[in-house]
Amino acid sequence: VSNYLNGTCQLGQLLLQGVKQELSNGQFLREAYVYQEGSYNHNQRMRLLDTSPHRDGHVWDDVYYRVDDEPRTLMSGQIVLRGLLGPEMDAYFKANTRYPVIPLHTADFDRDVLSANVKICPRLGEIRERHLRSSGYRSFNESREAKTLRDFQHNVLKVPHENQDMH
Repeated sequence: VSNYLNGTCQLGQLLLQGVKQELSNGQFLREAYVYQEGSYNHNQRMRLLDTSPHRDGHVWDDVYYRVDDEPRTLMSGQIVLRGLLGPEMDAYFKANTRYPVIPLHTADFDRDVLSANVKICPRLGEIRERHLRSSGYRSFNESREAKTLRDFQHNVLKVPHENQDMH
């Protein structure tokens, strides 16, 4: 498959390093917020997800998973959930020979409110244009560092169009 990076991954795909980071993030969240009722080795003010065996339902019934529609954020969320709820997912698999389904909540980019969206708030377009015309932005954009970065993206990373940078 051909891509901008001339490698095996697609633009926006989560790399192995990102997978490891997100798994660690989920495990850190687990340490901070997951507890079992009756266990006193957890800060009571930090209790968010109860994994007690006697509880009604499953712990993921209390999880609301919301991401944007980018492949890397979808995958990041899935891996964070794996780090957060891995033991419970494995137990569910062992009992049911399938993994649980955790609903994914997303929105079309045109109507998504997670990021600044000029289609929802046209005033953002005016603010952006004013910013692009400002002396501070022009100074930054014309700096040697910015030009060096754009040259690197175009010549080394092979970003096909000058105006299509990778932030």
